[in-house]
Amino acid sequence: MKLTKALLLYFFITLIANISLYAQQNNLSSQQKEALAKLNEILTIYLNSNKDLEAAETYSDIGFIYWKSGALRYATDNFVEGAKIFIALKKYKQAQTIYSNLGVIYTDLEEIELALQSFEKSLEVRRKGGNKTDIASGLIDVAYLLQLLNLYDDAIKYLQEALDLSIKLNNTSLIYTCYDMLAYNYKKIGNVKKFNVLPSKLYLKSPFLAEPIVAATHKFVLLICVPHLLMPIFFAILLLP
Repeated sequence: MKLTKALLLYFFITLIANISLYAQQNNLSSQQKEALAKLNEILTIYLNSNKDLEAAETYSDIGFIYWKSGALRYATDNFVEGAKIFIALKKYKQAQTIYSNLGVIYTDLEEIELALQSFEKSLEVRRKGGNKTDIASGLIDVAYLLQLLNLYDDAIKYLQEALDLSIKLNNTSLIYTCYDMLAYNYKKIGNVKKFNVLPSKLYLKSPFLAEPIVAATHKFVLLICVPHLLMPIFFAILLLP
């Protein structure tokens, strides 16, 4: 009976996942579907011809179309493949952008740990690229995800490094973002002294906190209603002896 219950749960979860993916695919417009078909044909040619850079750029183009349509799972799949190739080619600027995109998408999906991993990967790539402004921004991105996970002490370490870099760069926007976030995290850990001395009254949004250029805000009846209708089945399975 335990095996039967486990199998039923597995098939139920798989069904929900497939419904979600089906809904995302169906949200594509005819123009988007046509563009994706052409891009996938081109991608196959590039992959078979060992044109790695072109293939990575095409993966990225496909990912953006899925992102724009709200098909976030398909977007992440293509962004991940593109990022792997960019890293292998040492195209760090492109790779850091893709990993940051993945971080934003996973945050939108409320998969915070995956978002953190993506922003950490973006930071790793930024360090290889060597651009100090990019590194400072990447540190802030990671710190924000850490504070979402209530890891305030860790967030402070990243923010302090970002602040030091930002001061050297004389980047006012990043400096005040660091001050604001440091104040928030010090308050959360109960360090009132640190909180009071930081100039946190001026609030500036960090690059991560700003709305993404392509906002995936569509909500689908199929995504919302069908899983709710299936919830009684889920609980019935759980109640099996």
